[in-house]
Amino acid sequence: VRNRSDNWTIFRMAGFVGPGLWKNSIYDLLKGEQLRVHPDSEYQYINNADMAGIMLDAVLSGADNEIFNIAGDGLITPREIAAMIPGCEIPSEAYGLTHERYELNISKIQKMHDITPTQETVSSFIEGVLKGKVAIG
Repeated sequence: VRNRSDNWTIFRMAGFVGPGLWKNSIYDLLKGEQLRVHPDSEYQYINNADMAGIMLDAVLSGADNEIFNIAGDGLITPREIAAMIPGCEIPSEAYGLTHERYELNISKIQKMHDITPTQETVSSFIEGVLKGKVAIG
């Protein structure tokens, strides 16, 4: 992109939650599917509506020729997520699964926009799904 255009903005994303969610470990936990990642892996999540607003604000502010990481503030594990879902159980052993930790540095975008903590984003999303206010795939 940078080599083909004089005016560009690149957004690098982490995990998402939001209406229509149909794929990730949170979806698997909500649907009672097999967890495909280590339960103690650490990830960032942001609501897709928040992400859209953050991107729009960055573009409208004139942030040309910039790269931004967009993700929730802080990390959460599938084990912590499972604890938010009544009756959700994950195996105590994670045979063959490697512990992962993905954390984007979001300090640049935080100078322009408030970023919701991952824990709050995931908790609110799960509450909405459980109450039938948010539909997933």
